[in-house]
Amino acid sequence: MYKYLNHPSIFLVVISFMLSAASFSASQLGLQLFVKQKLIENIRPKLQQTYYSQIDELSMSESIMERINADLQKVQISSPFETIEACSIELVSLNDKLIKQEYIQIKWLFGNDWYLAQAKFDCQTNWPRLMLTSLIFACLLLVIWLLAPKPRSKTQQILIEQALKAGSSTPESQKIAQTIEAHYKHLIPIVNYCHQYNFKIDIRALLLWLCEHHTIRLTEYQTHWFCRALQLFPNEFDKALTTALLDDTLSFQPETSTIVIRDIDIKLSKTPFYYLLWYAQYKATNVNQGWFINPATDKPDTIHSHQIMNLMQRLNGHAKAINELERNGLRAKTLDQNRNKIKDEISAILGDDIAPNFLFEFERDMQTSRFRYRLKLKTQQIHLPKFD
Repeated sequence: MYKYLNHPSIFLVVISFMLSAASFSASQLGLQLFVKQKLIENIRPKLQQTYYSQIDELSMSESIMERINADLQKVQISSPFETIEACSIELVSLNDKLIKQEYIQIKWLFGNDWYLAQAKFDCQTNWPRLMLTSLIFACLLLVIWLLAPKPRSKTQQILIEQALKAGSSTPESQKIAQTIEAHYKHLIPIVNYCHQYNFKIDIRALLLWLCEHHTIRLTEYQTHWFCRALQLFPNEFDKALTTALLDDTLSFQPETSTIVIRDIDIKLSKTPFYYLLWYAQYKATNVNQGWFINPATDKPDTIHSHQIMNLMQRLNGHAKAINELERNGLRAKTLDQNRNKIKDEISAILGDDIAPNFLFEFERDMQTSRFRYRLKLKTQQIHLPKFD
């Protein structure tokens, strides 16, 4: 039922019938008020005439009712747009006995006593005229709906506002926004996400590019990647799309302490780079499913400290970091600090919505009650460098 009511013409017809019903009810109410006023106007003089005639009470009541009913039959409905065809009005009682609650009731004074007059009121509906009135209402409302300017949706307002800020004219902005919302709704999240990133971008160029590439379908995650790539490569829409469609991968360039996530280069500080590479090796070899338990605070790890030392020496790491590992062993504090640096440097480039997928997950080890960490990436997503 609801899907039919969503259609404008059907909805307007329903509204017109409701308005016609309201008009019909108003007409009946108006007639009742009119009849009541007529009763009040006619009862008093006829009662006065009967009073002077010295007729007994029963004859008086019958006479008055006959005269008033004869006058009330002369009431005619003259409006050609009325939906009420004919009405019958009949005075049924002049005494104070309540016959039916729905009858019209009028209090009147006779001598020193008050009486309750009651009138029966009934009308017949002119159904053809009611249907015609409803149709006229529907046509008028449909014409008004077609001619009236359509209210802009929130999405349209955002698109128009962004296009205007980018230098588009008002007509062009409106046309682009209407085109995307009407035909390419799947592109709207891309514009919204890029807008949320709050970086300088030629929205007009983006909207036009999206209209040309309206066949693309991006998941929410790919949309985040597309907008983030646009931030890194401003207005290079094709390159951003290529990045968005790639699989998640992590590779290493030791000579420059650079990691490559998908096709984006991220240069890390040297020591955090080595620790990330060491965690990646640990995950790739699938030792303990990639989990490494933080050393106890009072007992540094000397076995794994040598692994990291050898890695740093092979890649020309900082002597200070190497000496610290050799002197103090691998401490939980050192691992925590480097994981935090890795998180900060990757998040600065990829943002908080994407970066966590390339960082660490953790849980408490049930045996030691210490936390253990591993990279979130799957083993096949990690590409380790080849050493000579």
